[in-house]
Amino acid sequence: MRQCFILCCALAAIVLAGCNRDYRTFSDDTNRFSVDYPKSWNMKPVTQQGVAVTFESPREDLSDSSLPNFSVTAGDIPPALTAEEFAKAMIVAPKSYLPKFKLLEEGTIHVGRLDPYAMTFEYDLAGEILLGRQVFFVRNGYGYSVVFTLPAAKAAAYRKIIDQVVASFRIR
Repeated sequence: MRQCFILCCALAAIVLAGCNRDYRTFSDDTNRFSVDYPKSWNMKPVTQQGVAVTFESPREDLSDSSLPNFSVTAGDIPPALTAEEFAKAMIVAPKSYLPKFKLLEEGTIHVGRLDPYAMTFEYDLAGEILLGRQVFFVRNGYGYSVVFTLPAAKAAAYRKIIDQVVASFRIR
């Protein structure tokens, strides 16, 4: 009986540890995905074709001009395309129009049962160096991209949020 009680307590602790009260879940039934986002972040109106949702960090102070944000894009892709092929095809455009674009790292990562392809890059926007972290997922001829943009100087402070959001991404 005592062993059963200890096992139940341990199981409850594991379940509660997985609950993150600082995040909410956004679900998109049309594009068949869900993703967690920080409660304090604001959902922004979508104005770009292919972008399913955008979230923006609150201002830290009045001088905060470049707010950390992330978007999820979704759409049809050729069925045989891998996450790496999708990523390399999609990164061509930003390389051509973002000033001083520099690819910092790329490679396959693991998110649950998925193996998305991630790229981290930086670029100059009006004299401010911004960091981008883009993670590409594919499933059954549908491509998704979770794209973070933030001032490079804030990258370390936001790394945990970026990792949490990416880890929470689910395709239904």
